[in-house]
Amino acid sequence: MEYWSGRVDGNDSDILRIHQVIQVKTLDELMQDEYNGKKVCFVSYNSNEGIRRNNGRLGAADGWNTSKKCTF
Repeated sequence: MEYWSGRVDGNDSDILRIHQVIQVKTLDELMQDEYNGKKVCFVSYNSNEGIRRNNGRLGAADGWNTSKKCTF
């Protein structure tokens, strides 16, 4: 299933865009993957506290909803 799409400039590894390489996996799948390179996992929680403490614009608490809509 394709989660992201966008412009494709080619398939050479030095010009790939994020939508061409991202893989959606559960944590269990990620931990069992035999890939020896770097692994990245995005974790989020709904809170504005850090934003509020740094005098930023509130709204981060709803950001995880948008991320989930893009990935699941």
